[in-house]
Amino acid sequence: MRKNMNKQKWIIAFILIALTLVSTACINTRHYVHKYSIRTSYKEWIDQIGIFSHDNLKVSGYREENNKIELELEYENGITGYKELCDVVNAHNTFVDNNPDYFPSDIDIHIYNMKNFNGSGFALSYFFNRKPKGTRDFSMLKSRDTAKIQYEFINMERFGYENIEYKDVVMDIPILILDCSYAPGYEAYAFLDEFNNAEQVVIDYHTVDYNQKKACEYIHKILPNVEIYSVVVVDGQEQLKRIN
Repeated sequence: MRKNMNKQKWIIAFILIALTLVSTACINTRHYVHKYSIRTSYKEWIDQIGIFSHDNLKVSGYREENNKIELELEYENGITGYKELCDVVNAHNTFVDNNPDYFPSDIDIHIYNMKNFNGSGFALSYFFNRKPKGTRDFSMLKSRDTAKIQYEFINMERFGYENIEYKDVVMDIPILILDCSYAPGYEAYAFLDEFNNAEQVVIDYHTVDYNQKKACEYIHKILPNVEIYSVVVVDGQEQLKRIN
């Protein structure tokens, strides 16, 4: 009898351990792309922008489809890792300058700044080279037809999780799109300090009733020369309106 009870206890203990291991694996497992496993048509580009050359940077995703490239990067160790991610974006623009005919003329490139949370990821921001597609009229933005990164879309709610100093980071991106579901305070704009050459900023705060004058003051305190636009709805279509 005691032998059977001991056997039952052992079986129960084994099941509990197995369930714990499975649940832990489900929560924490995150698959990454490696130098020898990536499948790309642009090997020279991959090698030169250095996505596998940094200690604090991981490639969490890579896709090519219909002349579109999607590269997902995750950094760790705060400002050290963030600089490495920015180095990749800057290296991409340098590569395009040095190899203007490398990519197809209609290439669409997205580089995502991802955050890993319990085994799954979400984007804090992403960089791209072409005007956003969809119902919005972005014709007022000064973009060119190039494979260089010209835009960064920044989710200010998520990006605000990163409590790091940006003064030592330099990004040459002309157009910034700020997304938020509330009206952020001045401290939330600290990251703008890295965009010394920014030309235009788009405020997209959804349907929030925010103080446009105050938002412009916050932005111009850091980037005094940028044009500032807000997303507005005219006859059911989302358009841009200059507000500064």
